[in-house]
Amino acid sequence: MVMGFSNAQVRELADTKNITPYVTINAPIDGKVIRVNTVLGAMIEPSNEIMILLDSSRLCIDAEIYEKNLAKIKIHQQVQIAVPAYPTEIFTGRVSYIGDTVNPETRTITVRTQVPNKDFKLKPGMFADIGIHLERREKALTLPIEAVLDNLEQKIVFTREADSFICKTVEVGATFNGYIEIKRGLKVGETVVVEGNYQLKSKLYEQTLHQAHVH
Repeated sequence: MVMGFSNAQVRELADTKNITPYVTINAPIDGKVIRVNTVLGAMIEPSNEIMILLDSSRLCIDAEIYEKNLAKIKIHQQVQIAVPAYPTEIFTGRVSYIGDTVNPETRTITVRTQVPNKDFKLKPGMFADIGIHLERREKALTLPIEAVLDNLEQKIVFTREADSFICKTVEVGATFNGYIEIKRGLKVGETVVVEGNYQLKSKLYEQTLHQAHVH
């Protein structure tokens, strides 16, 4: 193809020497036109970008992982993807690329996932959480994601001990399939509040303000 013309179109121009004011240019890929950078009657140079086509039937998702987890990540590992737009749906993909350099500021490495997008629900630019299925099985203490709350720059949970509730600060790890890893702050066997923890958090704030004599 030359400048978007098929071989048949080039031969037709050579044979007829007839150039019409309307020319069909075939796109090199399947997709949708998402941006047009020209107007009717404008002069087009070879360097001009006329339009942008997007094939969103398969998308890439870039995530940052800490270098200490690099040995656990392999090409073609299965990945589960969750996006805020569809909180009850899980999309699946595969690791297609692992970065070659470490970001010196965050100490992270880029891992890219390719995900089929046959229903076109996923849109370029969306934020996503990913969970990478590790081939080596490791035991981990996990909780439902809703059991862990934000408290300024910390993560907290509420445990039940006898007839009282205790607020504990925890260190979290990876999230996967609705669960979050608890790396520090809890022990196996402790009873953790999942429903009603927001009310307990409000009570905690009220007690803190009262102790500080803030009314």
